[in-house]
Amino acid sequence: MSLIPLVAWLARDWVLLTIISILPLGLLFLAWKLVPESPRYLLTRGRVREAEAVLSNMSRVNGNAEPKDLFQRLSSASKSMRAQKVKIKGQIQQGLCHANSTVSCSLEGLRVSESVQ
Repeated sequence: MSLIPLVAWLARDWVLLTIISILPLGLLFLAWKLVPESPRYLLTRGRVREAEAVLSNMSRVNGNAEPKDLFQRLSSASKSMRAQKVKIKGQIQQGLCHANSTVSCSLEGLRVSESVQ
């Protein structure tokens, strides 16, 4: 159920209603700068150092100890993610799958690789 009719009834003015309606968007815009990027997103873009900084901050805030080999783990995860991305791009270019469905790309790639072996 929408609260806009109640807010409109309480505001009684379209200018005030417009300002009240825009406030959540303004708060979201401010929060966008405060929330860090996802470590997974950073790894897929090859930004390993930034992902390490985000995960270190998360572990510090949560009171957990940071793994000693975090950078090596993140580097290998980033390489495998980028390799998977290249593999799916190749499958799309070869026409083995559609660009809008990475799950079907992966499944089609498995079927093709099984049939080749």
